[in-house]
Amino acid sequence: MINWLFDESGDLRLGRLAILIAIGSLFLCALTTALNGLTWGGKVILAPFIGQGDTRIQVESKENRVAAQKKFVSLYADVQKYQAMAAAADKDILDYNAETEGKEDSNGAIAAEKARLKQIKTGIQNTCRLAVANYNAAAVSITEAQFRPESLPASISLSSCEVAK
Repeated sequence: MINWLFDESGDLRLGRLAILIAIGSLFLCALTTALNGLTWGGKVILAPFIGQGDTRIQVESKENRVAAQKKFVSLYADVQKYQAMAAAADKDILDYNAETEGKEDSNGAIAAEKARLKQIKTGIQNTCRLAVANYNAAAVSITEAQFRPESLPASISLSSCEVAK
């Protein structure tokens, strides 16, 4: 091989050296590409296992446990608050209906107030339904469900936001 690089007088053949360097460079590029491909392929093959492990570490972390329990308690408190507000709004409607029963409504003020009270109740019920949906979503979340305090329900029905008529 060394004789290939030199002529009969012992001088270096630069053209052949350049070819050798080019071939070596191509070989190194091909080797690097192959190693990158193997690394990428290994990541693809191992991704499900690594992902499961990373998820398990996150789920079991102290921070996640504490945050999930606090979230459940907070979400449940929100649902209870909106249920109480919906009941109070329903009572306001019943009280106003009793107060205005038999009264003349020539200018439409009574009807307007009844509509306003009903709109308030509907808004509270919609907010309650959203709070229930958030609670139920946390109850099935992979990172939160197992940390729900046992004293809280596994799920809440959307109908719990309705007030008996």
